[in-house]
Amino acid sequence: MSASHPITALVVLLGAASACHREIADTPPPPVASTSCDPAPLTVHGVRFPGVLCRPASAAPELGVVLVPGTLYLDVDGNVPAFGVFPNTYRELAEQLAARGVAVLRHAKIGPQTGSEVLDPAAAARHAHFETRTEVTAAAIAALRAAVPSLRRVVLVGHSEGGVVALRAVAREPVAGGVAGVALLSTPSTGALDLLREQMRPLLSPDERAYFDNAVAGVRRGEGLPDDAASHPSMGALSFLSAADLGYLREVDAVDPVGLVARYPGPVLIVQGDRDTLVAPHHAAALARAHADRPTRRVELPGLQHFYKQVPEGLAPMAALGLTTPTSPEVAGAIAAWLRALGAGQTASRGT
Repeated sequence: MSASHPITALVVLLGAASACHREIADTPPPPVASTSCDPAPLTVHGVRFPGVLCRPASAAPELGVVLVPGTLYLDVDGNVPAFGVFPNTYRELAEQLAARGVAVLRHAKIGPQTGSEVLDPAAAARHAHFETRTEVTAAAIAALRAAVPSLRRVVLVGHSEGGVVALRAVAREPVAGGVAGVALLSTPSTGALDLLREQMRPLLSPDERAYFDNAVAGVRRGEGLPDDAASHPSMGALSFLSAADLGYLREVDAVDPVGLVARYPGPVLIVQGDRDTLVAPHHAAALARAHADRPTRRVELPGLQHFYKQVPEGLAPMAALGLTTPTSPEVAGAIAAWLRALGAGQTASRGT
């Protein structure tokens, strides 16, 4: 089994308002004096994933979040040590939410330098399939509820590809019955290969775009890449993927996020930075439109990139992706406000 999630390497190397668009003001509850963050590892199908549970230190929280990680070889803090990327977004987001009275469980993914450990190689082979990510999410929900019995409401907060995983998870039983809503942070509205094409399009000549499209059509049919793929710049890291990795990528690409969110009956929060160059803001708009007849809130945050760092004016997109400045508290504020609104019965946000 390859430990990689193939679209990971691709994204790293490449580096209309909805009818339910509304800004959510965060009116914080009384401040929490302190928070605590403790190890909370998960073991699923022969793999031990590092996990951390953050919560208010002096209170019995009623609101809980499982933070579903995105693509890349992500460690428990949302960093990618294998590629030298250290935004610390998941750690900072969890700490910010805990300070607002929310218990948050986050976990690493399988892959190099994530801290995950393969205990049973035969069982761990299941992690070569995208759908297994929903089983890891289900295990995280169960672990959070067991660790914090005071919880009355648990939601999934998925970042990037993690949003797609969250939507797949709540389509499954018994996960759906234990989740009060889904927050989609910078989540794509298209399949993985269409997203990759969108990211690459400005960099490619018309001939290379055509080559890429033909190669992708072959991958979707279950074929390998053309023999000369490595000589084409449009292929990038794709040309180095194994047959198993291409299979995983094919599974990710087959998932339709718009269809998933359209079928999900529960409340949805959509959060997007308007300086995100990996998942552009139009994806948030498409997801919001697909869920517009259900309880939906959408927040677009000015000046924030994919990992929710404030982007200085004039900074090049690739440089912006490498920012290690603090994660904007606006994201935690939006999530906390939405969670409190769910409890008050104010789940829908329609109109202009």
